[in-house]
Amino acid sequence: MIRISSPTLAKASCIAALAALAAPSAAAQQAAPDTVPAIGENAQSVEAPPELLMQAKAAAGPLCTFEVPEGSGYQSWPIVTKLDGDAADQAARTFTLHEFFCMAGAYNIVTVYLMTDDYGETSLVSFAEPSFRAVYQDDDFEKAVLRIDVEGFTAVNRLVNAYFDPQTAEMTSFSKWRGIGDASSSGRYRFIDGQFALVHFEVDASYDDEINPTVIYDAAPETP
Repeated sequence: MIRISSPTLAKASCIAALAALAAPSAAAQQAAPDTVPAIGENAQSVEAPPELLMQAKAAAGPLCTFEVPEGSGYQSWPIVTKLDGDAADQAARTFTLHEFFCMAGAYNIVTVYLMTDDYGETSLVSFAEPSFRAVYQDDDFEKAVLRIDVEGFTAVNRLVNAYFDPQTAEMTSFSKWRGIGDASSSGRYRFIDGQFALVHFEVDASYDDEINPTVIYDAAPETP
């Protein structure tokens, strides 16, 4: 989220926001990190269970079209883990992460997620992210970035160019502000105690044809 007060930067912010919610293809992924996959790359894509699809549509809101360019636009992964407070002899719990295609544009893919557990509960997955403001030289977004001010945190229920790694139970996102990917924001989330926690977030606010992000949030490393 970028909040800028001047008219010039407000226009830049709108362009960035629309780009982020527009959605990436294979061409976009060439400029993005290796953690940005095509839908279906790291899980078997099948038809979404109708009842879950209905819940996803109801929870995601009108922004999501769910009109998939190809394939089913759905995949899922089991996450087997124990929660803090579980007894040592208690069996591990099974959560299932369900990914749904939301919308796509020139260079970003937007997805939404539901989580089900072994008690039959279903919930919309939310992801924390910093609320920040990029400050540019002369209030011109094409000039140097003077600083990036973190003003707090918010939560979103959609991710851009997301990738879930079932081996580490980590989720990454990579939102391109324009096609070449030189301006972007990206986050990394770790599945901790039954939910995804933000552990790293970086922003590349410079439109300079280079990949040079600034880390604006980094959690303490996971203890062994």
